[in-house]
Amino acid sequence: MKRTNKLKKIALSLALTGSFVAMGSAHAETGKVVFAYQTGWAYLPIHVMNELKLVEKHAKALGVNVTTEYKALGTPGMINDAMNANQVDFGTVGIPSLVTLNDKTKGQYKAVGAIVDLPMYLNTTASYKSICEFKEGDKIALPTVKVSVQAVTLQMAAKQQCGDPYKLDKFTISSTHPDGFTSLMSGNVIGHFTSPPFQYSELKDKKVKTLVSSYDVLGGKSSFISLVGKQTFADANPKVQKAVYEALVEAQEWINKSKIDAAKLYFKVEQPKNQTMDEVLGQLTDKEIEFTAVPHGIEKYSKFMNEIGTAKSNATWKDLTFPAVHNKKGS
Repeated sequence: MKRTNKLKKIALSLALTGSFVAMGSAHAETGKVVFAYQTGWAYLPIHVMNELKLVEKHAKALGVNVTTEYKALGTPGMINDAMNANQVDFGTVGIPSLVTLNDKTKGQYKAVGAIVDLPMYLNTTASYKSICEFKEGDKIALPTVKVSVQAVTLQMAAKQQCGDPYKLDKFTISSTHPDGFTSLMSGNVIGHFTSPPFQYSELKDKKVKTLVSSYDVLGGKSSFISLVGKQTFADANPKVQKAVYEALVEAQEWINKSKIDAAKLYFKVEQPKNQTMDEVLGQLTDKEIEFTAVPHGIEKYSKFMNEIGTAKSNATWKDLTFPAVHNKKGS
């Protein structure tokens, strides 16, 4: 009888030990977070997060120790592929890429938050007065045809101005922002739909003019890019997920309060050509630019993509984002 009781106690002790181990394993969060981004000062919050180790800071405050890695990838297509292959945990992509990722995975991909509101320009060396004048043989450089934020914004503009959202697709070619700038300046393409600082550098040349601004197409300020992650990551790593959001917000607040330091950091990290510190600082202080995690205008992309059939769902801005921003005035 004593032997039986002793065995029962041992079994109970092992069971409890196993339970505690299982509980500990279930709550263990990742020790490394990998981010992917593109080039240009629009991605400054990512540089600030890296430079100031903000994810590490906020994770530690929540009781988690993490390291981070930041990868510069050239186009949204490359970032999408890297996220789908689980090579990165978070990627900076335009809103159409967010809509597509969210749509194809039934809500698995969502935005932690927006990164920046800014206008995108379609610049050209042609004498055209309208985008409807582009003709056979013309080339428009933009990041990842059909899926980048510039590509879809161009489709929206084509529908508004020409009555056909696909009218200009045949003229577009995929190009990184720096390569697109070089191509426009050298005459290899006739148009470049890009973002700061490249669009402003192009406009320093008198032969270049702007045909379209994304703010005109969207009817006001709109999110240019967002920081996107997976629901499965958020579920498995709630503290790290929270740390990433808090790091993003702190980085944006730092930029808004320290424009000079932000410009210096941009030059330190990316070592841009064809720009001066004064020019970048002027751009960062432009009233049209706002570094904010609150998404603006992303529902308009979702609705448009649903209307033309490139997205099956007509997702709301809350469908496309994690709960951390749901109490904000998004759109």
